[in-house]
Amino acid sequence: MPNNATAINPAEALSIIISQSEVVVEGKRVLSLRNGKVDPSLKQGGGNGWLITPLYNNLKQHRDRLKMIAARNAQRAFRGEVRLVADKRTPFRTLGEVVYSLGQSEFGALRFIVLREGGNG
Repeated sequence: MPNNATAINPAEALSIIISQSEVVVEGKRVLSLRNGKVDPSLKQGGGNGWLITPLYNNLKQHRDRLKMIAARNAQRAFRGEVRLVADKRTPFRTLGEVVYSLGQSEFGALRFIVLREGGNG
């Protein structure tokens, strides 16, 4: 993956982890995966869809909360920052669906962290 020189403050970035069995947002499971793939019934448009409905709904809640915090604090503008951790075996389609769902919920400043064997990033 290309290097990104944009600094994302980890304290302000939403944390998302994609494993072979689940997608976790801020430490809470949002959906289960089967062999790293999203069940078509969970996507808008079924098997050909890109928007993961339960993930999108969860992300909207986080977005609204972060925007409310930003509105009360002039130094903390909402920037849609995400720290996305994925297993190197994550199917590209699943990664694309997660990124699409992030974009649809106004999270666009992404930092990818890929886990290699042995857990080293």
